Amino acid sequence: MDDRELLDEFVKTRSQGAFRELVERHLPVVYSAARRMVRDSHLAEEVAQTVFTTLAEKAELIRPPQVIGGWLYNTARHLAMHAVRTEQRRREREQTAFAMQSLDLPSDDPGIAEHLEPALAELDAEDRDALVLRFLANRGLREVGVELGVSEEAARKRVSRALDRLRTVLEKRSISVTTVLLATALTSTTIAVPIGLSAAITTAALTPVATATLTNAAAITMNWFNVKLAGVVLVFAIIAGTGVYLVRQSKLAQASPAESATTRPAPIAALPIKFANASFAGKSDDQFLNAVDPLTRRTNGSAPAGHIKSLTDPAGPDSPDYLRLRAARLARLSVTKDSPLFGKRIRLTGWLKTKEVDNWAGPGLMIFNPAGKIIAMDEMMDRPIRGTTDWQQYEMVADVPSEICSIDFRVMLYGTGELWSDDFQIDVVSPNTPITDDRRWHKWSPNAADYSVALDPDNPRDGHSTLCLAYTPDGRAPRGSWMWWGQCIREPEKYAGHTVRMTVWIKCENASGNAGINLRPKGPNFQLLAEDEKPRRHIRGTSDWVQRSIFCAIPTETQCFDTGFYFNGSGKLWIDMESLQYEIIDDVPSGAAKAR
Repeated sequence: MDDRELLDEFVKTRSQGAFRELVERHLPVVYSAARRMVRDSHLAEEVAQTVFTTLAEKAELIRPPQVIGGWLYNTARHLAMHAVRTEQRRREREQTAFAMQSLDLPSDDPGIAEHLEPALAELDAEDRDALVLRFLANRGLREVGVELGVSEEAARKRVSRALDRLRTVLEKRSISVTTVLLATALTSTTIAVPIGLSAAITTAALTPVATATLTNAAAITMNWFNVKLAGVVLVFAIIAGTGVYLVRQSKLAQASPAESATTRPAPIAALPIKFANASFAGKSDDQFLNAVDPLTRRTNGSAPAGHIKSLTDPAGPDSPDYLRLRAARLARLSVTKDSPLFGKRIRLTGWLKTKEVDNWAGPGLMIFNPAGKIIAMDEMMDRPIRGTTDWQQYEMVADVPSEICSIDFRVMLYGTGELWSDDFQIDVVSPNTPITDDRRWHKWSPNAADYSVALDPDNPRDGHSTLCLAYTPDGRAPRGSWMWWGQCIREPEKYAGHTVRMTVWIKCENASGNAGINLRPKGPNFQLLAEDEKPRRHIRGTSDWVQRSIFCAIPTETQCFDTGFYFNGSGKLWIDMESLQYEIIDDVPSGAAKAR
């Protein structure tokens, strides 16, 4: 059912299932908008709670042509503004500066996020609704058309027009961005919803006590723990393979002993699949200690942490081992048709702590079927952990196919230092939760922390900003240092059996190694099936904007292909992503690429 049908069902029958579906669909947008504005995770949860409680109260008043997704986003924005003002007044009364930068906004905030809500607020409701549905809610154009009451083609035009108008608003604020990168930025601003928040909100919004308490928007400043689900109580655990399926239930805080059983939340099934630290396979050798550390626990009640420690001296960029040292701890889960993960979007979370990591560390995730087809991969190279850090939770999101497959997840240490890991688990999340795997544009590098990827308005082409890949440390890069910026296209059917030309404009400065573009069709286990025809000369040194092209014959048996930009050594490389094109050109003679 679409949003309108679900809301009508809730109005007519007070269906908890219909309301729960609405919460799961729209919570990522509501929570993310609130989090960007209030910059505090707990306060953002309060905002989200109040938004959906208000939806439950006012459902009968939300009638066509009002778009439900747009109404929820707008309500979240207004309540977040109220929360910010209330919090600011409270801090002023305590004579405490309202330091937004001290709050826990994610470290990978792209910079445009702080301008997003004010800019969207300047758009007409029609344009704002289109962008909320298409990018913040990650809906397909057909779904956007259904919600807006127009055709798919009309939805496409409306979204394109709204993007142009949003770009114009941002330019008035001295923020230059192309529509392509703006669309990417809008999509990437969605923040992962805390585990269990959707169920908590659904229960609290439909519970009479919570509804009566939160009728006024000002109630957003009350203590969240008066209305949220408190204290998770583990009921039982069933060992299944290497994982433990945990079923849990919760109860409303401060619930009266006489409270009717019908007002208590029902048990939540299939949450989460957890893995003991001892279930990870790790091999110690003369370079690494790889085991469980009995002396280190994340909390007093935690099991001993997994541990990887380099046994060699700190390598440093001048050492030949700097880019070669690597160790990992690995666990695997088989997914069958009976698994709660079958065909679902999942989130892998885990806690990591590091000490003196000279290169980088992080978790990893790979999903593959019995034939060796890799369906998703994320090794967090575009968000590496470096140096000394306290316990922090990290997460990855990917799709499990509706077929028998396996999920590998691991913790990895590149270079010297120490890494501890604890409490890895897998949860099912909403289909609207943004993925983090390699279908999106990402960085890949053995020394990922040494390279940056950023929008550069100071080096535009044709009036719009370009993307800059740069080696950031001083001096020249160590031997064997490289990065790749690209994506994995996992639905290559459109190109299979055809010759494809990839074209883009590139500029470079002091590039010490080879750089260029590539298109690589892959088969089972990422086996390379064909080589692209590279140009006669690689990109090196310093040059102004040049259009670059390569060709590749994509075999019919291709399962996916990597496409992107390789950059070896030090220097800078600018890419006009707006100019990037992939064309099917089946009549190109062999060796045509050598002309470039």
